[in-house]
Amino acid sequence: MNWQHNRIDEIGQVVSGGTPNTNNSEFWEGDIVWITPNDLNKLNTPFISDSARKITEDGLEFSSAKLFPPLSLVISTRAPIGYLAINKVPASTNQGCKTLVFNSEKSPLFFFYLIAQNLNSLLTFGNGTTFSEISKKDICKIELDYPAKFEEQTAIAHILSTVDKAIEKTEKLIAKYKRIKIGLMQDLLTRGIDENGNIRSEKTHKFKDSPLGRIPVEWELISLENRKYFELATGGTPSTAKKEYWENGNIPWLSSGEVHNKKIKNTAVKITQLGFENSNARFYPIGSVLIALAGQGKTRGTVAITEIETTSNQSIAAIIPDQKLYNSYFLYHQLDFRYEELRSISSGSGRAGLSLRILKTINVIYTGINEQEEIIKKLNQIDDFLNSNYKSLSKLSLLKSGLMQDLLTGKVRVPEELIEEINSILNT
Repeated sequence: MNWQHNRIDEIGQVVSGGTPNTNNSEFWEGDIVWITPNDLNKLNTPFISDSARKITEDGLEFSSAKLFPPLSLVISTRAPIGYLAINKVPASTNQGCKTLVFNSEKSPLFFFYLIAQNLNSLLTFGNGTTFSEISKKDICKIELDYPAKFEEQTAIAHILSTVDKAIEKTEKLIAKYKRIKIGLMQDLLTRGIDENGNIRSEKTHKFKDSPLGRIPVEWELISLENRKYFELATGGTPSTAKKEYWENGNIPWLSSGEVHNKKIKNTAVKITQLGFENSNARFYPIGSVLIALAGQGKTRGTVAITEIETTSNQSIAAIIPDQKLYNSYFLYHQLDFRYEELRSISSGSGRAGLSLRILKTINVIYTGINEQEEIIKKLNQIDDFLNSNYKSLSKLSLLKSGLMQDLLTGKVRVPEELIEEINSILNT
């Protein structure tokens, strides 16, 4: 089973696109699919059969747009560069795309994966001062290695697309249960669970007004500065100039970006006992609820919970509940649900940030420990399901990455009998 080495323009014809005159209404709102980089950017599948705008026959005739057949490979060559799709219907593109029309029997899906694997080759051709763009000449010069036999191309594409379908299915399941969790949190953290295990309703239970909205009469609001229930603390950073504070350390030390892990089971960095003693770092016990006081992007206001003893830097605050009175996970789920509210609180007009002073003003729900535990039991069930699927997604992504590296380079060959079996299935 031999592999071939060819330039892209030896594999097929590279077709440029064009845009009809936007001032002529007769060129627009037709039936011809007209693909732009933005259309490709929105895809979550290798295939495309529609576009945001369509052109007419006149628009096609009186512009540099070209109509190309189904199962061609469209590549965005103007920012954003490197988006790919296989058209399922006859289509055209604007000048931000180039299209590979295969000149003999080839597997479009195989070349979709192959070029995706070689995106760096595309990106290195990008040039221009305002935005990156790849010319038709540059596209034609890209060289690819691929199996000569169509059947082997098809088998490899089938293997990779099967993993892709599993990834897509898992992603949809995660999205579905994230929506379910939001709805469940809305119910449980505003209405709670009665003595019969049912979510309360204002039709059957008494509610009262509160700064957090309507809540059951059995509930109270308490502030995070209430020392009967909570202790607040922040961390510190040992001097980075002293290697003895860091090298061969065994004390977990958390940076603010790590709060995105949500349930803290380990830390990327560890400090030494000497570093701990010569800084403001302090130990947070298991079950401490952490809030990022500052950080880049979406970090500020992100909530996590410790499942190990750990220390942290000064950009993290810890709320340490008295576990006999207040369940850590009940507090974690409440504050996690109020992420946008936490982000909206700023310590001033300068760099947006939270502080212990601000956190002390935040009110949280208090109810009996039994109800707290019933609420978190339901929320933890969904969290466990989501975590299981996140792990599956991570494994599938690693599997796909490994398969692409192996199968698209010829490092691992698909056995002849498996090629025949796959093609037999696909042709029935």
